[in-house]
Amino acid sequence: MNNIIMTSNGFSNTSNRSDEIDELFKKVAYSKKVLIVGNAANKSSSNYSQRRIVKKNFESIGAKTVHIIELKPENLKVILKYDILYVMGGQIQE
Repeated sequence: MNNIIMTSNGFSNTSNRSDEIDELFKKVAYSKKVLIVGNAANKSSSNYSQRRIVKKNFESIGAKTVHIIELKPENLKVILKYDILYVMGGQIQE
């Protein structure tokens, strides 16, 4: 793994981030394998639905592969097979 992206503002085309941040996402993720680590949100929560949006955003900037997983003891080693690790955050209770 070469990059870990951490942001308190998320990765969404509708946010108020600066153009420099958007360009950084493009530069870092283009043609890379991205792993999105889901949080503990309930499947019915709006936070859970953000996973698909983040995945589409990475795909739209040219990421080679984008997968979403829930971390469990049996799949911890899988994160080493990706170039970028994006960890979902936010309010997990609704």
